[in-house]
Amino acid sequence: MIEYRKVVLEEIDAIIKSCSRSHFEYQEHRSLSIEQLSKYAKNSLDSLIAKSSTLAYSAHDNDVLLGIIFASKNEFDSEMFDLCCYQISKLFIFSEDASHINEISTGLLDKLETELRDTYDEVHVSMGLNNNIQNMDVIFNTLTASNYHYLHTLLTFSSSKIENTNLIVEPNNNVIIREATDNDALQVASLAKKSFKFSRFHLDPFLDNIKSSILLENSAKNSILNGFVDVMYVAEIDSKVVGYYSCKKSFIKEFDKTIATIGVSAVDSDYRGLGIFGTLDNHIASWCGENADFAEMGTYLANYPIHKTWINKGFKLIRGTHQFSKLLNKSTPKK
Repeated sequence: MIEYRKVVLEEIDAIIKSCSRSHFEYQEHRSLSIEQLSKYAKNSLDSLIAKSSTLAYSAHDNDVLLGIIFASKNEFDSEMFDLCCYQISKLFIFSEDASHINEISTGLLDKLETELRDTYDEVHVSMGLNNNIQNMDVIFNTLTASNYHYLHTLLTFSSSKIENTNLIVEPNNNVIIREATDNDALQVASLAKKSFKFSRFHLDPFLDNIKSSILLENSAKNSILNGFVDVMYVAEIDSKVVGYYSCKKSFIKEFDKTIATIGVSAVDSDYRGLGIFGTLDNHIASWCGENADFAEMGTYLANYPIHKTWINKGFKLIRGTHQFSKLLNKSTPKK
């Protein structure tokens, strides 16, 4: 009989030992050893378990660890939507039998949802499922059977320092590309608010579209005024900001590497077809070559023009992340 219980800090080492490489974040980067990945994963789980909002459960059969689930409250999203928003960051199953995987993952989801229903009147739960993770196909089916709504698949590409450093930034005579200043914040925020009708938030049937646009507007503004990103380039035509692209870097001590995450970009719909995105992308990639060991950038499965731009530059597709969400309330049935 499977027993479900709360994870405590002392169990983290045992969880890491049960993981294979496919469970670890950044496992697609083959230059990283499993020792580096496991150390990073342990420190990440330690940090998660220390957060007061984190809910973490494990599944056991006697002394055998069968799986884990970790979820934490997203404070920014909760404030913007005036709704408690939780994100499942880990759902690992340590079994190879499909029916067993389904039973364990369903039990862990039920345990988490019961706790959330008992605590909140209404909760939005989201999850990104890496297509490279062990047992992804069975977990995908379990989420669907548990009434999680499939939103879309985010494709992530990666480029190395060498690829970015060797990238030639060709001038676009029609456009001025420069780093954003505080004076650009309002124009960038306005562009963000009207540009994203195809985002994780807008695709979610449980989230308000108007609030979704305001969230993206505030995020863009905060990126400039509050340093949420390390660099943002804007495209300017006749003193008007018609596009922007941002990037954030972080040094991961366990890897002894700096990783750049290329963030949100937008081009004014009235100025598309002028090569603005490609020019912004070249500047961002060049910045990554000077400031990071490798970079990751993402876009949705249906965004073929951007796929083509990155593939033509030699960037590699490394993962797909299937995005799910579910709205829980006290009257909603479990299944």
